[in-house]
Amino acid sequence: MQNGGEPSWRRDVPHGLEFGLRNYWYPLALSSEVPADRPLPVTALCEDLVIWRDSSGNPHTFLDSCPHRAVRLSAGHVLGDRIQCAYHGLEFDVEGRCVWIPWEGDAPEKCGVVRARTYPSAELGGFVWVYVGDAEQFPPPPVERIAPPEMLDEHFVCYGRRGTWETNWLLAWDGTFDPQHNAFLHAGGVTVRKLGGRAGGIYRMAVRPLKNGLKLQRLNPEAGVERELDGGWMLPGMATLVAIYPDGPVVTRSWRFPLDEHRTHAVRCSSRRVDTREQRRAWEHLYHTRILPDSEKVNEQDKAILVTQRGLDWARSNEQLLNSDVGVVRLRAMLRDTFVAQQEGRRVDPDPWCPLLTEPWEEGASGRSRNRHPETEEPA
Repeated sequence: MQNGGEPSWRRDVPHGLEFGLRNYWYPLALSSEVPADRPLPVTALCEDLVIWRDSSGNPHTFLDSCPHRAVRLSAGHVLGDRIQCAYHGLEFDVEGRCVWIPWEGDAPEKCGVVRARTYPSAELGGFVWVYVGDAEQFPPPPVERIAPPEMLDEHFVCYGRRGTWETNWLLAWDGTFDPQHNAFLHAGGVTVRKLGGRAGGIYRMAVRPLKNGLKLQRLNPEAGVERELDGGWMLPGMATLVAIYPDGPVVTRSWRFPLDEHRTHAVRCSSRRVDTREQRRAWEHLYHTRILPDSEKVNEQDKAILVTQRGLDWARSNEQLLNSDVGVVRLRAMLRDTFVAQQEGRRVDPDPWCPLLTEPWEEGASGRSRNRHPETEEPA
C-alpha cells in the first residue's frame, strides 16, 4: 500500500483509466447490426448509447437517455430522420434537437430548450465508428485518418466480429505484449505457429516505441534484435497481427476497449486484398475454414484465463512482474501517460496511419476509397 491507503498499482492506473480512454474513435458496432427501422443500444466506456440510421442510412449516436424524463431512447422508434421517445412521444432530429413535443403544438420555442446529447459517428469498413468523448474540448480528427488503410481500399475484403470479455480492458491488453503465454495457453494454435518462435514459441523480447504505439522485437542473445514481429499496437487500443500464408498475407486488427469497468469490447477485423473472383472465393474459404476457427479458439482461451485473474484490483495487487514483461510495462506506461495528458488538457493525437504496422503487406494497397462496406459477420 502507498501512503494514504492507496494500492501501489494505482501508480500505473490513475483513477478513471479503468473506465477507458475517452476522446477517441471506436468501432462500436458492425454495420449489419444497425438496422434501418429501429435503434440499437450499445454501452461503451461506461456510457449507455443508442445508434440509429436516418432515412439516407447514415448512422447517428445519442446518449441513450431522453432529456425529458431519462428513459432509454433505444426503447423508442425511428421515424425517418427523427428518433422518437416511447414514453411521451418527443422527437429529435439528427443533431439532437427536439423538433416535436406532442402537447405543446406548434411552439418551437419550447422545443429549443430540450436537446439530446449526440456523439460524432461515421460508417467505414463494415463498422459504425463513434467518437466517445468531448468533441468541443478535443475535436475529433476525420475517422479516415485513424482507420486501418485496408478499410479505405476497395480491393480489400474485411470480415468483422464483435464480442464481450468478462474482464477489465486493461487486463485484456496485458496479454498483447506478453508473447510468452502463447506457447502454453495457446499451444498448437495459430498464434504460436505464425509467430514462429523456437522452443515452442518462447523467446526474449524487446519493445520499439512509436509516437502513438509500440512494436515488438524478437531478440537474438548473440546478435541483438533478430527481427521485428509483423504487427504492433496503436492508441487508443488496437493491435495488429500479420500472418503470411502461401497465397499471400492476412492482416487482423483487434480492438479492446471498455464496455464498463468489468467488461471489455473485443472487436476483430481480418482482411485480405482480392483482385479477382477466384481470389475472393479463396479468401472466403480460408477465412471460414482456418482463420475463423483458429482465432475463435485463441479468443476463447484468452477469455477463460482472464476471468481467473478476479478483476483489476486483485490481479494488479498480487502480481510480480518478470523480465519477460517488458512489453506489458511499456504498454501500461503509454496508457497511463495518455490518460494523464488528457486530465491536463492535452490529447495524444494518433498520427496518420503508422506504416510500421503494415510493411509486410503494404505493396499494392494504394487505393483510398471509402465507399465500400466490406462483408461483415454477426457478433461472436
